[in-house]
Amino acid sequence: MLVHAAAGGSSALRWVMLLLSVAPLIATHAAAEEALDWSRYAEHGVVTVTTTNRDGSARRTKVWLAVVDGRGYLRTGGTRWGDNIERHPEVAVLIGSESLDLHVRFVTDEDTREAVKRAFREKYGFTDWAINLFRGNNPRIMLLDTPTQD
Repeated sequence: MLVHAAAGGSSALRWVMLLLSVAPLIATHAAAEEALDWSRYAEHGVVTVTTTNRDGSARRTKVWLAVVDGRGYLRTGGTRWGDNIERHPEVAVLIGSESLDLHVRFVTDEDTREAVKRAFREKYGFTDWAINLFRGNNPRIMLLDTPTQD
């Protein structure tokens, strides 16, 4: 039986070998998902977002971060870095000394948008209120997500 299995005759052994070969991939994917629990970054006030300008150069912008239900959000009005993200949604976000390569998705769901606006108001208080006087009450709200796969 062992000789037969070693020669590839056992479908059970082939399944075990297949599972063992993909286990590291599954573990890596699970670790990446865990890294995106933004709750551990909730207390950070300012993060640095690197976007891609129209000419291909990098633009680094310091912005506020809000965390709602374990997900990270950014927002902006009519800014160049926001325009950059609309053209090229792949960004790097520097939080302390940790850099994350992420994909940005614009939030259109009104309930989510309202929850994120409330989170920014609760976190940043009067300064958030004052900035809204200039930016308006309809900011571009962005969800920080895992990079897209090619």
